[in-house]
Amino acid sequence: MISRVRFAGVLLTIALTASFAICEHVSKRRSVPDFKVAGISAQLYYESTGKMSRDVLSQPGFALFNTFIGGGDAETSSETTMVVVEITCPKEQINAPKARKLTVKVIQGSKVIANQQLAFPFVQPTGKVFMPVLIYGHNEKAMKVTATITGQAHPSTLTKVIDFSAGE
Repeated sequence: MISRVRFAGVLLTIALTASFAICEHVSKRRSVPDFKVAGISAQLYYESTGKMSRDVLSQPGFALFNTFIGGGDAETSSETTMVVVEITCPKEQINAPKARKLTVKVIQGSKVIANQQLAFPFVQPTGKVFMPVLIYGHNEKAMKVTATITGQAHPSTLTKVIDFSAGE
């Protein structure tokens, strides 16, 4: 009787050990790799035409002086800026874990003018996701835009400055 109990105990121990090993292997295999903030772009939105400017961060020399009245290199007046954060991710269709978020924080001087936290959409097999954020007004002074991905093993952050200015 005792040998049967010991034998059953040994079998139970082996079965539990094997199931833990299998679960650990499956969870490692299914873990979603870290996403990375790969870039930030910004475009002026022209309210009077519904059009967008070229990326004001990609080419140096885009004059952002008095854009709210159509000054600088603006085609017409613009009081809205669309910031787009480019994210690189695995080249497979995945649903990002719910804990994984993108936070876009915009600071002008010492004032936070935007702080948006976005959940990730279902990721297509392109290996990229583009997340837009609209900033209304506030284009008289430089804006510091910081995009951060949290909820993963290694957070990813990128900061860019949009050099708005105004004056007479």
